[in-house]
Amino acid sequence: MEYRFDFFFRALPTTLSLLINVFMISFIYSRIKEIAGWSREELFLLLGTYNIVWGIFFGLFIHNLGQVNNYINSGELDLFLTKPVNSQFMVSFRNHIDFGEASTFVFGIILVIFSLGKIGIAVSALDAILYSLLILGSVILSYSLWLISVTFSFWFGRIREIHEVFISVFAIVKYPIDIFPNQIKWLFTYFIPLAVLVTFPARFLIKTIRPEFLLFSFTVSFFVLFLSGLFWKFALKRYQSASS
Repeated sequence: MEYRFDFFFRALPTTLSLLINVFMISFIYSRIKEIAGWSREELFLLLGTYNIVWGIFFGLFIHNLGQVNNYINSGELDLFLTKPVNSQFMVSFRNHIDFGEASTFVFGIILVIFSLGKIGIAVSALDAILYSLLILGSVILSYSLWLISVTFSFWFGRIREIHEVFISVFAIVKYPIDIFPNQIKWLFTYFIPLAVLVTFPARFLIKTIRPEFLLFSFTVSFFVLFLSGLFWKFALKRYQSASS
C-alpha cells in the first residue's frame, strides 16, 4: 500500500477481466440454456470460485515460484541452502505477497454469493467451512503442481518462462471439466488433477458431487504436496551451485 495509486490501478485489469468473462457467459447463455449440464448461474459460481483460488494462489506465489529458475541459474539458491531454514519454504515465501490480487479474491467471493442467491441455494455454516477447506486444498494443489514444474529447471537449465506455461494451463480450470470428452475428463481428474482445483468446490456448493470425491480432493492435494517436497529434495542433488 506504499504506492496506493499503483495498488488500485493494478486492480483495474482484474476487475475488467472478470466483467468481460461475466459478459461473455451472459452472451452465450442468451442463446442456449445450459452447457454440459451447467446453467448460467452455476457457471458464474464456477468463475467466482476460480477467481477466489486465483487470487489466493497468485497473490502468495507469483513473485516467489516465478523466480525459482533464476535462483537456480544464477547460483542465488546457494543463499537459501546455507540458511537453517527449509529451502523449499524459502523459495516459496521469500519475496513479497502481491496484494494486488486481493481484488480478484474479493470479486470472486461477491460473484459466488450472487450466484448462490440466483440459484436459490442456502449455504449452512458447515457448507461454508467445507467449501473453504476445498479452496485451501485447491491452493495447496496449485502450489504443488507449479513447484514441480519449475523444479525441472535443475535438469533443463534456462526454462525461465515455464511458469507462463503453468499459468496458461491453470486458465483451463475456469471451464467446467464436464465440457471435455471422457478421456480428457479422466486425465484432468486422476492424472493431472485440474478438476480438483475449481470444478469440485463449485459442484460441492450446488450439491452435484458425490461425497467420495470430496475425500479424493483432500487426499490428492496433500499427496501431490508430499510428492512436490520429495521431488524438490531429489532435484537439489542436481544443483551445482555458483562455485562449482
